[in-house]
Amino acid sequence: MRSALDTAFLRRLRFIVEFSAQPPDERREIWRRVFPPSTPTEGLDYARLARLNFKGGDINNVAMNAAFLAPARAPRSPCPGPRRRPHRGREAEAAH
Repeated sequence: MRSALDTAFLRRLRFIVEFSAQPPDERREIWRRVFPPSTPTEGLDYARLARLNFKGGDINNVAMNAAFLAPARAPRSPCPGPRRRPHRGREAEAAH
């Protein structure tokens, strides 16, 4: 997003590579391939995910974040990852 960069900074860049968004059929395939084979993906609606206007790198970031957050949603999961307490809200935190 070139408009988010300062013009003085832009002048110092030699190359700017812009990545265009893939069409939905390509995004669906990226979603399908982003998870390792051992990842439980039953129930994922790849066609619905492909409707999100994400680029390949965004899809990878979403998948990586989901992999780290999944154990917090399923505490008995064998998947490694950070365990988080359920969010209790600021009022509950302030009481302690």
